[in-house]
Amino acid sequence: MNSLSVHLPSGRAVRVDAVLSRFGRRWLAMRFVRIAVVALAAHGLLVLVAAHVDRILFLDQPARLSLWAVAIGMPWVIFCGMAAQLWATRPNRQRLAYLFEKASGIDLAEAVVTAEAFEHNSDEHKSSGALSSPDSVDIRTQLITELMASARAMAARAAPLASVRDGWLRPAVLAAVTVAAIGGLLAIWPTYQFPLMLARIYQPWLDLPKPSFVQISVIPETIQIGRGDELVVQAEIVGEPPWIVERLLGLAGVDMRHCLIQMDGQAPMEMTRVRRQLFLAARSGITQTTGFRIRCGDARTSRYAVDVVIQPAVESLTLSITPPAYTGKAPSQLSEINGPLPLLVGTKLTVSFQADQNLREANVLGADRQPRRDVEWDPTSRTGRFSVTVEDSQEFTIDLVNAQGFRSVRPTVLAIEAVVDQTPSVRLESPSAQSDHVPASLVPVRAEILDDLAVESAAIVWQLNPHLNLEAPLTLIPVAVLEKGPRLWIDVPLDLESTLAVPGDEIVAFLRVRDSAGNDGDSAPFTIRVV
Repeated sequence: MNSLSVHLPSGRAVRVDAVLSRFGRRWLAMRFVRIAVVALAAHGLLVLVAAHVDRILFLDQPARLSLWAVAIGMPWVIFCGMAAQLWATRPNRQRLAYLFEKASGIDLAEAVVTAEAFEHNSDEHKSSGALSSPDSVDIRTQLITELMASARAMAARAAPLASVRDGWLRPAVLAAVTVAAIGGLLAIWPTYQFPLMLARIYQPWLDLPKPSFVQISVIPETIQIGRGDELVVQAEIVGEPPWIVERLLGLAGVDMRHCLIQMDGQAPMEMTRVRRQLFLAARSGITQTTGFRIRCGDARTSRYAVDVVIQPAVESLTLSITPPAYTGKAPSQLSEINGPLPLLVGTKLTVSFQADQNLREANVLGADRQPRRDVEWDPTSRTGRFSVTVEDSQEFTIDLVNAQGFRSVRPTVLAIEAVVDQTPSVRLESPSAQSDHVPASLVPVRAEILDDLAVESAAIVWQLNPHLNLEAPLTLIPVAVLEKGPRLWIDVPLDLESTLAVPGDEIVAFLRVRDSAGNDGDSAPFTIRVV
């Protein structure tokens, strides 16, 4: 603002500028306050209207973003436009002096205008070069003295005054207070949920429930289920709408006694009413993360997320099998198991398994469902290991629990069938059960041998005339075993000359074989009559 100091020909200044400068600043500040109050009242009114439009229509996020832009942007447009107009039309010093006179009743404007006019005439007189008479100098001096005295007196009177008024400020403040009072009354009405209405306008990017006289309490609030498990949700209704609101909702086709649940991408589904204000919904076979919303009457929840967790599983399983030493078999590994695994008693079995995710627990349960204590678990590689010596048939269940607390849906079951080494089987093909031979003849003996391991040795066991002497000694004739394996043939002659049998004697014989575990198997006996 321009200075209002008046410089007289004597070089002295009439100090009225400080009063008018202070008045001018207050005048501008008062107008700016009025503009701010008007903008604030407009903002409050727009927010009230937008909140109730959203309450009735339950607008989606793009619509609420538009309301937010209007409720925030329009007051700023009003404030900036009015402030720019005020600054462009701000008064000059003469206009400010007249405004001060109008506001305070002090004729400070006359002193300012007279001083400026006198100063202007003095400058013209000097520029014309005219000589001043003694009488005119005296008159000018007297006028200057009177003007200075008048200006000082008016400045002294105006200094303590704060005579700035704005006729439009009071209506603006009244409008702002009215809007604030309406908002305050709605805010202290707890069932009206006015704070939620404001949050939906001021934070349109958030997923918030619909304001209503009733509230929907979802149980549980945080939902996490295993893949393929059943989702069970309860909705409890808290509060009741006023009678008139319920009637109006009924006329609009909104039934407060029904609740619907809508899964993402699916049509709404009716919830089962368990009690007067409790509803239940169940969905099975959920395999991926999803969400849902619940609507009861005019109340709607925000979206609840359903976190679907993949249950842990055994990614790979390796069995290291070390057969008993008597079998002569080398250790082996097995990674594919179909059904019970037959293993010889005494076999040492080492089981290694790897999980498909990080785990909280990795247990190996026996048939009694008690966990083994010898399981070695490495969380870094997610691998476990335990060993067992086969003594009898048993079953192991690998039970995994992931970091979220979900167990394996299909635990890996390892069934071991303990196999005791079987006695070799000897099927005699020749000779027949009874045959006649002359002394010193060669009787062919042919038999098929079956064993689960391998035959180590064989012999023909014979006895002379056991029908005459029950205690006749048994004599063994070793037979060479030329083949190895679980199935072989023995084809050797029995030399009767070695038995010293004579005509009339009977020889009762059988073939005996022994496997690598020391088990003996005998063929059916055969009788040779020496004639």
